[in-house]
Order: sequence, then structure tokens, then C-alpha cells
Amino acid sequence: MMRWLLILIFGLVILLLYLPVKFSIFFLFENGKNDIRVSFTYLFGLIKYEIKAFDNKNKAKCEEVSEGKKKEKRGKELKKIAEYKELIDYIIRKILVKKFYWETEIGLLDPYYLSIFYGFIWWVKSLIIGYIVSKKSIKNLNIKVLPLYNSNEFRSQFNCIINIRMVYIINIWILLVKLYKGGEKIDRPSYRRFNENYNE
Repeated sequence: MMRWLLILIFGLVILLLYLPVKFSIFFLFENGKNDIRVSFTYLFGLIKYEIKAFDNKNKAKCEEVSEGKKKEKRGKELKKIAEYKELIDYIIRKILVKKFYWETEIGLLDPYYLSIFYGFIWWVKSLIIGYIVSKKSIKNLNIKVLPLYNSNEFRSQFNCIINIRMVYIINIWILLVKLYKGGEKIDRPSYRRFNENYNE
């Protein structure tokens, strides 16, 4: 009886580790105002949670940090760019991008400068999308840049839906802890033999 119970528990743990977590990322920038929301669902929607990044209280606390501390923090973060890039590459390899929507509206009174900024935004988006597509296929990709004449406006909306298995989220969390504590080099996971072939 105990043997079958242990087998059942082991099977449930494996199932939970390999079930996908669905993340929905929403970002809106409109005339200087930001709105970021990240929500996730797990266990076929039984577990749901949403995080709103720009909270007024948190923003006020961040503004109280001295400029010196901000510069020191930026310096430390710049030293870890290569390590974070390695982590980002790992995340991109393991996610399944189900939807990628990015629409930008830009308006200027001068048509000449509007055409310059319009082309520049397309160029930036092409670089970002080209980098992602070179590493990961996207099922539903929608990119837009819309010019608005005779008005000074800027609005950018981003909506992305991705799936990633719980086992990879745990591994990403371990790598982040390593980076935060000591900046150790990111190693491949010990279970890489059966992870390398997973392309989600």
C-alpha cells in the first residue's frame, strides 16, 4: 500500500512540474502614464493571480531613494548584463509564445519629424522582433505603428501571452537567486538531458 502511495505522490509531483503556467503580460504607455499588469493561471485555471506593477505607494517610495544609491545600483546592474543575457536566452528557449501584440501610435505636428520617428520606431521594433523570432516561433504575431497627423501624442500598447512549464520556472528562480546573491555563472540545469529537447 505504501509503495503505491509513494508512486502516486511521485507521479503527481512530476505532473505538477510539467504542467504549463500561462502568463499574460499587459503594458500601456500613454502620454507619460504607465500601466503594467502581469497575470498567471495554473492548474487549468484553478490558480489565478494578477500583479499591477505601477502602484502609487511603491512609486512614491522609489522616489525617496537618494540619487547616489540609484547610481550605485545602476553600476552593479551593468556589471551583470552578460549574465542576465544568458538567463534571458534560457527563458526564451523554454517559453511558448502564444500571442504577441504590440501597437504604437505616434503623432507630431510636423510631418517631416513624424516620418523620421515613424521609421525609427519601426526599426527598433524590427530589431526586437527579429531577435525573438530568431530564437522562438510566435503563433500569433501582430505589430503595428500608426502615424497620427496634426497632433502631439504617443501611445504604445503591448500584450503578450506565454506558456512555460513549472519545472523551468523553478530553475529560473534558482538562477535568479544565484545572480542576486553572488553573481555566479549560470550553469546548465542538472536535468539538462531531458530538458534540452523541450522547445517551448
